[in-house]
Amino acid sequence: MNVLPQIGWVNLNIRIAPHQRGQDIIDVLTKVKDSNVQLKYDFANEPTSISHLDDGVFEEVVECFQTVYPQMKLVVPALMIAATDARYMHDISDHVFRCCPFDSMKEDRHTVHADDERLSLASFEKGISFFSKVLEMFV
Repeated sequence: MNVLPQIGWVNLNIRIAPHQRGQDIIDVLTKVKDSNVQLKYDFANEPTSISHLDDGVFEEVVECFQTVYPQMKLVVPALMIAATDARYMHDISDHVFRCCPFDSMKEDRHTVHADDERLSLASFEKGISFFSKVLEMFV
């Protein structure tokens, strides 16, 4: 005998693209849901603004990367999908660049937010060097 549950629920964790707002996602879900489905949401972290790239500041950050990592020939902006504390900085700056200047992340990626999370000491030192250079450049 098959028994169907009377109630079911789904928890969605949706990343919102920079050109969208939380209400845009709600509108799309409202259009596609069945009439027997109730839709509610607890909160939406709106996406942050896109940092300016046309005034030389990003190039200075690239210079800091390439000073610490001379083998890095190309540094390009990309979308970060994680929710970082940097989102609080957009109210005070047009130049909020999230980055991860730790080269051991490739080997240690599986430990991020897990038991025994780690970075190699050499990678940690290079990351500190990068952030020190950024501070020296902009302070």
